[in-house]
Amino acid sequence: MKKKAKCPIIFFLMFFLTVCFLPSTLSAQNEQDDDDCWMPGVCTSEPTDNTGPDDTDNPVPDYTDQPVLDASHSAENYVPGTDLTVTMRIDYTGILGSLGVDIELPEGWVYVQDSVGGDDPPLTSEFNSMADFFWTYIPSDSLEFTYRVRVPERASGQKRISASVSYSGWLSAEREINLPAISVFAEPEMVLEASHSAGNYMPGTDLTVTMGIQYTGTLSALIIEVELPEGWIYVQDSVEGDDPPLPLASEFNYMADFFWIDTPSDPVEFTYKVRVPEEASGEKQISARVLYRDWASAEKEISVPAMTVFPEVSYATIHGIVRDRKTGVPLNKAAVKARCVKGGCSGQKKVKTDASGYYEFSDLEDGKWKLIVKAEGYTKVKKGVYVEGGVYEKDIVLKRQ
Repeated sequence: MKKKAKCPIIFFLMFFLTVCFLPSTLSAQNEQDDDDCWMPGVCTSEPTDNTGPDDTDNPVPDYTDQPVLDASHSAENYVPGTDLTVTMRIDYTGILGSLGVDIELPEGWVYVQDSVGGDDPPLTSEFNSMADFFWTYIPSDSLEFTYRVRVPERASGQKRISASVSYSGWLSAEREINLPAISVFAEPEMVLEASHSAGNYMPGTDLTVTMGIQYTGTLSALIIEVELPEGWIYVQDSVEGDDPPLPLASEFNYMADFFWIDTPSDPVEFTYKVRVPEEASGEKQISARVLYRDWASAEKEISVPAMTVFPEVSYATIHGIVRDRKTGVPLNKAAVKARCVKGGCSGQKKVKTDASGYYEFSDLEDGKWKLIVKAEGYTKVKKGVYVEGGVYEKDIVLKRQ
């Protein structure tokens, strides 16, 4: 580490004056009032006007004592190509006559001009990998300041920042303490994952889509581009979440783009709505991609797996009682079959009536269903029922053969 003398001429003059003139000065001073004392705490003469007791609550400082000083420095992980902030703290007791800090940076790292901050910031002089700080006015008994260093683009692995503090009292020799070097590490490489989800859609209504992002590392920019099915439109001002993005205007109706001014913290989750056309039918796909970058790298992109959404399916129930046409007696164990013949439904179902002649079909998809009823000794009957959700009652009578 580079060593530099701290104002040797000034310290020599102070020492010379102290040795040569202090005894005579103190002797002469004894003949004067304390009001004319040239250095508080050094005068020894009694006051000429002794009108009160001595002040024993305020001890006289001893300028010949050596101050006691403690210091530390710290920093977070670094990101190549950016500035790293280092915090320096100094605590001391006693009276300081001088104070300076020498910093030795890793090779290629450079102190950032005018980056010092704090309540009592020092002045600085820098020499490439060195950063030296000093005060013309010594601050109070504890101080903290920060400074920034520029990290090279190709920096990697563990690096060390060393520091030493030089100080002295008013009438004591200069001392130096070397601080333990701090180790700083490269910020872990950023990893980002994204997903989106939605329920089934209903034509002519709004569909809510949920977007989720998780990442590690330092995120500096984030944009999401969403591609909707043809005719589907993003609903303005529909974004919600703890840290929601802003929508970007798009020249295409089927696009929805989002961005953040201040990058959100991990994890990220928000929702938005899209308007589904009245004529929408069948399965549809919503695609998305995420553009992002950290502080040190170029823009990256990931494609989110396309999400398939289906039309909302409503279910219906058909129930009723099968009776003898002439007597009205319920028919037990009559076979009832429901078969889809038209619309969005499919398949068929079979049941038998109970002792009260009751039958029921549930979870029937919207569409037209044909009921076929048979019982031993009776003529088969066919009835059509169109359902669109809800419950439908359909009693059936059979005629004896």
